[in-house]
Amino acid sequence: MNGKTIRWITNLLLCIGTGFMITGFTTLIIGEAIDADTIRTGATMAVVSFFVIIASYVVAMLEEEV
Repeated sequence: MNGKTIRWITNLLLCIGTGFMITGFTTLIIGEAIDADTIRTGATMAVVSFFVIIASYVVAMLEEEV
């Protein structure tokens, strides 16, 4: 892959990860604390976003090698 493609993928992953993180934490904060599904959904989105953001940094490291 060329540098431009890797940069585009990195930006896309960062956007997705940040969006999931904001949505997940907002769900945890605003959602009803009694509802287990809301807590589970918010926590899942927050955890998934962490791994997506880590993946974006791995892709960014690949850009340095190109």
